[in-house]
Amino acid sequence: MIKENTVFILGAGASKPYGFPTGANLRNYICKEFPEKYSKLFEGSGHAKFASAENFSDAFFKSSTPSIDLFLSRNPNYSDIGKIAIVMGILEAEEQSVFREDVEEPIFDWYSYLFHRMTKDLILSDGIKGFGANKVSFVTFNYDRSLEHFFMESLVNSFGEAGAVHLSELRKIEIIHVYGKVDQLPWEISDKKTPTPYRGDYSYDMVERMAGNIKTIHEISNQKNEKIERLIASANRNFFLGFGYAEENLHAIGIPKLLDGMQKIYGTAQGLVDKEIQSIRATLSQNFRTKDPALNNPRIKDHDCLMLLRKYL
Repeated sequence: MIKENTVFILGAGASKPYGFPTGANLRNYICKEFPEKYSKLFEGSGHAKFASAENFSDAFFKSSTPSIDLFLSRNPNYSDIGKIAIVMGILEAEEQSVFREDVEEPIFDWYSYLFHRMTKDLILSDGIKGFGANKVSFVTFNYDRSLEHFFMESLVNSFGEAGAVHLSELRKIEIIHVYGKVDQLPWEISDKKTPTPYRGDYSYDMVERMAGNIKTIHEISNQKNEKIERLIASANRNFFLGFGYAEENLHAIGIPKLLDGMQKIYGTAQGLVDKEIQSIRATLSQNFRTKDPALNNPRIKDHDCLMLLRKYL
């Protein structure tokens, strides 16, 4: 079990091992594939007016903007079609997603490693009742539901207790999507809302409904999320996994102002050069009460998610 209060802050790179797109991958999908796939989905919808995706896709392509989130923030007139594009890209990736030994490169499978760390002391069939005692929470910038799906699927098949116990224990683990997620899963629903099964079929009307679950940077830029800020500020450890450290995303969760040097901070920076890593460290530590000349905090490393957790979790 994990007994030290730990927050995992997830960027697109954290879901990549399981088949989900990075910001660059999603941009490529929207620019190159989305218009045709949207047209096919729309044709059978029965809607009288066709909403053109080509103008949106072409504008995004020519904008040279690296992320769809930033593009929609700058161009709110494309918000509706942009959110549909995001939902379709994530749902297509979900259909192809893989876990555990099916991961293309298992050396990057940090989900399985983390689940093992959270359950290795839970030996008996009723050990599930201790899962929620893990002192972990997740703040994710990803729209996909892979982490929730993986946890529930793993719990159900690891412990023989009734499903209601699995659900109650998993609900004790905070998983907050900063910009929303494509939809709730069936086991997450506690009201009359309509969920979408993982890898389930979907229609145009369903995609249009799910687009309403997505928020843009512009829509939340002036909003404080007190729950997220409380989690980060009170954590003993904050792990940035697969995160790009974009200023707008840091600002959305109250960083760097919430970091005063009392927390231990770890982050992946795979493929970045020393100058870029130093810049990230400077950003995250600018409000530290005292500076750390040895750079032991924050530790920003040229590691993938699994390697960082193996070294420091």
